[in-house]
Amino acid sequence: MKRVVGGRDPAAVDAATRELLDLLREAGNPPRSIAVELLADGTGGADMAQGSRRAAAALAVSLAASPALAGGFYTPEASARAVGRAFSSEAADSGAASLWWNPASIGPSGGEIAGDLSAIVADSQADDGGSTLTRFLPRGGPAFTIPVRGEPRVFGPVDNAWLASAAAAVPVGDRFVLGMSATQPFGFTTNYPVTSWARFGAAKSRLDTVDVQATAAWRINGRWTLGASADAQYADLRLTRLPFIFGPTEDRLETSGDGWAWGWSAGVLGRVGDVHLGVSYRSSLDHELKGDFAFSGVPRELSVTSGTRPARIAFSTPWIATAAVRWAVDDKATLGLQLQRFGWSEFEGFDVDADFVEDGDKGFTDTTSVAFGVDYVLSPGVTGRAGVQYDPTPTSGGITSLQAPDADRWAFGLGAGFTVQPAFLVDVSVAYVAFDDLEIDATTVSFGSTPLQATLDMRGEGDLDEVLMSVGASWRF
Repeated sequence: MKRVVGGRDPAAVDAATRELLDLLREAGNPPRSIAVELLADGTGGADMAQGSRRAAAALAVSLAASPALAGGFYTPEASARAVGRAFSSEAADSGAASLWWNPASIGPSGGEIAGDLSAIVADSQADDGGSTLTRFLPRGGPAFTIPVRGEPRVFGPVDNAWLASAAAAVPVGDRFVLGMSATQPFGFTTNYPVTSWARFGAAKSRLDTVDVQATAAWRINGRWTLGASADAQYADLRLTRLPFIFGPTEDRLETSGDGWAWGWSAGVLGRVGDVHLGVSYRSSLDHELKGDFAFSGVPRELSVTSGTRPARIAFSTPWIATAAVRWAVDDKATLGLQLQRFGWSEFEGFDVDADFVEDGDKGFTDTTSVAFGVDYVLSPGVTGRAGVQYDPTPTSGGITSLQAPDADRWAFGLGAGFTVQPAFLVDVSVAYVAFDDLEIDATTVSFGSTPLQATLDMRGEGDLDEVLMSVGASWRF
């Protein structure tokens, strides 16, 4: 009796397999009819439907596979004054512009309104280093691996960005000061052409955040201030890639979501002689974004995965512990030193609410950045600033991903502050950020535990440098 596999003659399945191999060698992407042929590899109608459901969940999670976000994920350009001295003493300085680093900063300053605008100009490149796609043959056959095709070099995948911040402080009586600030502390944006080697790992990726901080500071005496704040942080995430199971490049797999998370921070600011000290702690925030998975170009036969499905995406930001010191050497020069410990182990990727798939630990580690800077009074009403910062990447072994490339980096800042009027100050600054060579190493499994299972191993190298330009103003009353 003739054996039938999944309602098909085994010879036909074998022929489809041979055709698949030929097509993969030529184009690196099978047509939809072959993909459906693989799904019906002998499981039968009921099992095929179950496999489709598993595929839907697996595809959803693989689409949101977490990028190796690190220093590039944290965007502290909340103050032009801070950019000019490479973030070297912000927790020990006073004024509304330092609220992100220390809620006690508004204690000594009194009433103030401040605003800053920063531009990030990126120069980036990503080169293929032998990326591969692995599939399994139907009916339990062995795996086979082929190279990923496409333009082997991508110029400018990291997009430029604008960041804005605003802050205000109002005294309440002799000992209390209330403050409010809004910053954009975390984010990334990348864009790869659909013809490039990176299209299956990442096409477009974007994370935007806005942190709104309500602060209260208490002047204990003329030297010491305590501060605490409550934070509401909005996040909007979009991750888009091209499917590496189905055919045309116009197809898209996109996950998106937004939502609010809540946190807190506390700090102390003090003065001992000519030395100003600041210590603060900012909590991790647990985001749970609500949104959808949008699938376009998915075969009709896999209707369970087509269209748009509700989604929940969870991730956590790192906690941040900061210690800083400012020493007024004389009436002109002030030296600054700042250490920051980042709890990046809190971030374990973007976890998607879907069954049948487990998103493993991404291996992030906590890191410590160090910065040194100087403020120098050049003339009455003009203060020059300079600084340098070292910020290591928390990614395991320094390996990064396509969505948000990152590596150990050095930042070199230069800036100046101008007293336009006794109560009105303007700051301008520029910083150059030099990243170590990027090593791209990211693995994505799509349709896990189904006949359509495929493993994408993205391997490559990249370069990234950034220039930060900031301008800020403050009015004291």
